[in-house]
Amino acid sequence: MDKFLNIEEKPTKTNILELINKKELSKATEIVSDAKVSKALTEATVSEATVSEATVSETVSDAKEATETVSEAKVSKALSEATEKVSEAKEATVSKALSEATVSKALSEATATVSEVTEAKLLDQEMENLEKDFKKIDNRKIKKTKKEELLLRIFKILNYDVDQLEELTSITIQRDLLKGKKITEKILELVPELREVYNSAYLTCLHDNSIYKQKFPVINLIRQILKCNFLLMTPKVVSNGYEKVTGKKLVTRIFVIEKELF
Repeated sequence: MDKFLNIEEKPTKTNILELINKKELSKATEIVSDAKVSKALTEATVSEATVSEATVSETVSDAKEATETVSEAKVSKALSEATEKVSEAKEATVSKALSEATVSKALSEATATVSEVTEAKLLDQEMENLEKDFKKIDNRKIKKTKKEELLLRIFKILNYDVDQLEELTSITIQRDLLKGKKITEKILELVPELREVYNSAYLTCLHDNSIYKQKFPVINLIRQILKCNFLLMTPKVVSNGYEKVTGKKLVTRIFVIEKELF
């Protein structure tokens, strides 16, 4: 029995050791396999991560390229739109400037035409005014000359040889001479001519009824005509002595022509 037991026990131990070894081997194998698997998994994970990183980088680069393409397209579109707007604005500005220039040119031409017409009218008016002034001056000269001629004719009727107005100053006229009938008639014949150059409304000696209303019409006429020519007929009394019989004082009434002082 003992031998049998001993014989039976040996294989049992051997088997146990083998089993243990097998078990350890299996564990080791499992550990190794697990390690390989984990290594493989890690490698796979790393490879997947690498692939995912590469994919992500590619995706990012693609996205960047797409974004850049889109942004470039947007920028180009915006630039084209801006260029079109700028060109339209320039065309509108140019057309507006041309229209304004045309309008301003037309206005300037119209203004120039109006100014030329106005200047021409003003020149014509000035010429007309000058002609009128010259006519007035000529008429005044003619009237003045005729006034002087008529005044000198009056004094020639009074038997004074005078040719200029300056010669009339200091002339002495006897009052009785101006009351003579013949002289009165001759001088009053000049009234129509005197009315042409003298204002009859201002001078009473040129009125139609002056002969009837005035006591000495010739004296008044000569005095007023002289005054119009800035000459005065001043009355004076000159003593001629006394009468021998009655002793009455004798006087002579005269008129002295003097220049009027202003």
